[in-house]
Amino acid sequence: MHFLGFSRYRETGGAMLAVSEQHASKMQMRADPIVEKAVGSFVKPSQYPATALGPSFAAIRNAAAEPLYAAAPALVSARWMVLGIAVMSAGNFNPALFGLPDATVETAQKLVALGLWLALIAISFLPGTQRQRPVTTGLLLPVLVVGWVALSASWSGQPDDSLGKALVLLLTTFGAWRAATLLHWHEFFEQLMQAQLLLVLASIAVVIAMPSIGVLHNWQHDGLWSGIYISKQTLGTVAANLLFLCLLRLCYQPSPIALLGLLAGTAGVLGSGSRGGAVMAAAAVGCVLLARRSPRLAGLMSYLPILCLLLATAGITFILLSGLSYFPLFGTKVDLTERTIIWQFSLDAWTTRPWLGFGVQGFWTEASYYDRFLRIHGWVLDNYHSGYVNFLVEFGAIGFALLTGFMLVLCRKLAAIIAAAPALPSRARFAVEAAFGLIVLLFTINLTESFFMRATDFSQVTTTLLTIMLFAPRSSAPRLNAR
Repeated sequence: MHFLGFSRYRETGGAMLAVSEQHASKMQMRADPIVEKAVGSFVKPSQYPATALGPSFAAIRNAAAEPLYAAAPALVSARWMVLGIAVMSAGNFNPALFGLPDATVETAQKLVALGLWLALIAISFLPGTQRQRPVTTGLLLPVLVVGWVALSASWSGQPDDSLGKALVLLLTTFGAWRAATLLHWHEFFEQLMQAQLLLVLASIAVVIAMPSIGVLHNWQHDGLWSGIYISKQTLGTVAANLLFLCLLRLCYQPSPIALLGLLAGTAGVLGSGSRGGAVMAAAAVGCVLLARRSPRLAGLMSYLPILCLLLATAGITFILLSGLSYFPLFGTKVDLTERTIIWQFSLDAWTTRPWLGFGVQGFWTEASYYDRFLRIHGWVLDNYHSGYVNFLVEFGAIGFALLTGFMLVLCRKLAAIIAAAPALPSRARFAVEAAFGLIVLLFTINLTESFFMRATDFSQVTTTLLTIMLFAPRSSAPRLNAR
């Protein structure tokens, strides 16, 4: 395995690795034994050739040396579009803010986001704007997963709903692939952090100025914040992601934006009642800090998404075999705020279509299931509240097997790059660690929330973009763009 060479030195207070710019150009084709040892603890060099990790690693390092916002006007516009997409795609805004019907606000929000996607894709084809080559090598497995999801529209009982969602998913996936040619890792995370900060600050402002809108008053969530959103879960997820990115940024250097984001994110997760989100955000930072201390531990923690998959599979298996709509624990019935009721109902229906599933957006849109759930329980949500249950019900056992294979390879690549992260300068290292933490966080959140393959949701876009960056070896595009 070949990496950029780098020199080693010991810093006061602990062992650290630093890149020597002077030696990097002389030793570019030499393998450094420390990096070889770190990555080799989990991945044999023969299993990870230089084309799979080396160029990607080099591209991350070289990108970090560029000025953060010094770029052609088209690239600056692309960054603003990514920020706009992140703002518009984080969740459904509360229509009471605009005094318009729910459907009107939701449709307008999606149309604005799709317009920004189309503009971003158009910019990516302008001469000289690409900073990285639009590669496809290594993307076969992710393409198979997305392709299966899109193909599932053909056997859905609701073809209109399914086809529309499949087309939008293909558009946003293609847009993420084109965005990967324009933005470097650290730039994407800067835009994401700023977008989430704007959303959380706006939510806090609504809670203070318009509590009748920003604070929930229903029987189950009375007094909890939803901010600018319909759902408190949306605010909790956005705030948890913001909290994670700001905590990680502050591990490197104090920043007014990161400090503000830390305070706003903490207020958001506590106000929304998403204590679990706050714990997971802090745990994700803890994982990153532990990974710095031990390459072996870093490799093990890279497989936390697989642990989430195993936990989800165990829960699904128990519900299917027992027929219960709760988990019995020490004489109590644990239903995870009635999530298990949704899981049992949808999984029971899945047994009628076990291999192919109901197709994308093909279950809750069927009136027979929607109405039956409403009759039984007196309420209904077109939300599985578990990405793993969602994947199994809509895409069947075949789709779930593809997801499992994808996650195994994803974790393997994550283990390799996080183990070698100490060789990077701080800005690039922040990007790699942010990718590591966000992947762990998003796959954990999907245990009790459903974000997998939600075409217009930015959590899905983030997962797609990070997958492209991890699976496809990056290399710099020709220097054509004028400053």
